[in-house]
Amino acid sequence: MIVEYELNIAPSTWVRMTHKSRFKPSAKRYHEWKNKVAILSKSIGLKGLKEFYEVDFYAPMPVTWSKKKKAEMNGKPKQTIPDWDNYAKALQDALAKDDGYIYGCCACKYWAYKGRIVVRQKEN
Repeated sequence: MIVEYELNIAPSTWVRMTHKSRFKPSAKRYHEWKNKVAILSKSIGLKGLKEFYEVDFYAPMPVTWSKKKKAEMNGKPKQTIPDWDNYAKALQDALAKDDGYIYGCCACKYWAYKGRIVVRQKEN
């Protein structure tokens, strides 16, 4: 049976860490995001990622876009940076202590009025 989980948080990208970068504001924001994802996932019953999962990342549209452009782009594929795999790396980093067991995922990214992450995976 496939179960769908919706995390009401905007996707974030994975941050490459070096010894010096751990004190940068971007690293701090990333760790705060990871903690929020962990708390949200527990609250909705998502205990972690399975060895294969599907995920849709919904990135919030820029506030500078007009209402017309937002209406036009809502739900359309997001074909700008960051890449989908950076979103997936961040999600795996937040929900899998050791993600070596994950052999694949199907990930897509879309524009949306509000950021969120939707994970679908098989449950036993």
